[in-house]
Amino acid sequence: MSRKKIIVIGAGIAGLATGCYAKMNGYETTIYEMDTKPGGVCTSWNRKGFTFDYCIHNLAGSGEGTSLRKVWDELGALTGTDIIDHEMFVRVEELNGKALNLYTDLNRLKKHLLDIAPEDAGAINKYINSARIMSKVDFWD
Repeated sequence: MSRKKIIVIGAGIAGLATGCYAKMNGYETTIYEMDTKPGGVCTSWNRKGFTFDYCIHNLAGSGEGTSLRKVWDELGALTGTDIIDHEMFVRVEELNGKALNLYTDLNRLKKHLLDIAPEDAGAINKYINSARIMSKVDFWD
């Protein structure tokens, strides 16, 4: 009897998770990655003393008790890793000092966006409401 096989393209968190779960379910698994190391968007880089990390935990949450954290814990993806929850995900600043801050707190983000562009209230509300829905998605089930 031949063994079930699966090939996964990409060694980002989705590809790695797919490979792990396939292996856990009896598949012979091979993961291909074009970069020299796994991690995909989860890969951070250093520049001039700063660490840049644009991982999905900034979007979907990674704190204790979050749905995505359950998946990461089951896969051992966070073993030996410290997660730092920042007040701000990204700040883009113009030369004149005007800034766009992408706060991790949705209420604060909404207020900031409305202060910058009140004429875009409809789109801002839709974005914030969608983010609230996404934050409640149970990745575990």
